[in-house]
Amino acid sequence: MSAGERAEQELTDIQPDYGDKRFTHGKVRISLSEHILSAFSAQLFELITAHPDLFLEFTTSNRLVDLSRYEADIVIRISQHPQDAMHTVDLGPIPFGLYRRADSDGPILHFWASPSETTVPKHTLQAYPEASVIAAIDGVLATREMILSGNGVGVLPSFLGDQDERLKLISDKTIDSKYRLIVGCLPEQRNLHRIRTVMRYLSKRLVSSAEDAPETRA
Repeated sequence: MSAGERAEQELTDIQPDYGDKRFTHGKVRISLSEHILSAFSAQLFELITAHPDLFLEFTTSNRLVDLSRYEADIVIRISQHPQDAMHTVDLGPIPFGLYRRADSDGPILHFWASPSETTVPKHTLQAYPEASVIAAIDGVLATREMILSGNGVGVLPSFLGDQDERLKLISDKTIDSKYRLIVGCLPEQRNLHRIRTVMRYLSKRLVSSAEDAPETRA
């Protein structure tokens, strides 16, 4: 039995078929963060409707799942260092931008920082010298919600900020090549039909907006 067949058999053993005959090619569990699910919900729904013979189970978490323990079949992540044991498809660098609420005007006084940051980034301070950090926020969606409160500005990945009509971009987009959008699975499962089908679809449809961003490097 090949490694792929063994992996398929092990997965079948821990995930028995409960009798739903619609999903002839089985289940694929996808682990992704909430902000990726929010940003790419339309593309993920396309995947569901394009492959009705697959049952897709989405689990939102920022923790690193252990594919070897079958905690998930596929991961979608923004990552600096993909796990060595994982087969990954690199979908490109992530552009970031500074956003504020679309209907907000006037001076910018508050900058929502990332954890451990206490100062406004130099390029932001040059453009908005009155801005200061009053709190740090852990989480992309949490940062977006604080921006939408109308009480400050913050940095978001462009694939999330650009699609939200409640927000407006107030800076050039910056590409930090350390951060990549990746899709990954176990090497021994990459050629299984259900895994290969989903990996190929995600690789084509989940593209960052890097091509639309100016080549301004952080």
